[in-house]
Amino acid sequence: GWPINLGWWGWTQDDVGTTVENIYLIHNQNWMTSNDWPTTKSGQCVVGGVYGSSSVKSNYRVHNIFVETACSCAVGLEINKAAFSRHLTPDGCVGSIKNMSITNMFFDEEFFTAGATRTNNFLRGERNPGSLCTGDFEGKISDLTISGDVNGRALSRNDFIVPRKFVGTVPNLVFESVTVDPPPTTTSTSTTSTTSATTTTTTT
Repeated sequence: GWPINLGWWGWTQDDVGTTVENIYLIHNQNWMTSNDWPTTKSGQCVVGGVYGSSSVKSNYRVHNIFVETACSCAVGLEINKAAFSRHLTPDGCVGSIKNMSITNMFFDEEFFTAGATRTNNFLRGERNPGSLCTGDFEGKISDLTISGDVNGRALSRNDFIVPRKFVGTVPNLVFESVTVDPPPTTTSTSTTSTTSATTTTTTT
């Protein structure tokens, strides 16, 4: 499955500000058992899932993910009111995912595509929201920022399948370059006398 799985969500309250960072993983390649993954037989990606909860996700941060093996894709995320695990509003709406960043993903090896001509990263919001599903309950993946390095090359929009018919369900998609996180800033203050020594260290 997806090591960082956004699809299995069992409550309906707003979900704000989660951070997942500094993860090292070996991801198995299971595309042979994933025939129902949208569009391609890709296998589950490192980050993603099929999301079907009325909980609106916002300001998620997934950062510094280090993948040691040749997985089939980095991000595979769909919002779908028919998801296997779903908890909809009384009007049958699914929550949107807003202002999420999936950045600094590092892959030691190129994506394994099992003979395919393109990789199988995938993004799609809810395809058919009901007439009462508006605003945060349209099921969009909005303002998503992605950055990654795949065996020395930049992860880009060309790596992704975003169905043209549903590109409006993924508005304001942005790809950036990976960054090298600076080390923590340390400030030290020392006071010494003949009888005692006090050192205060503050890390930000």
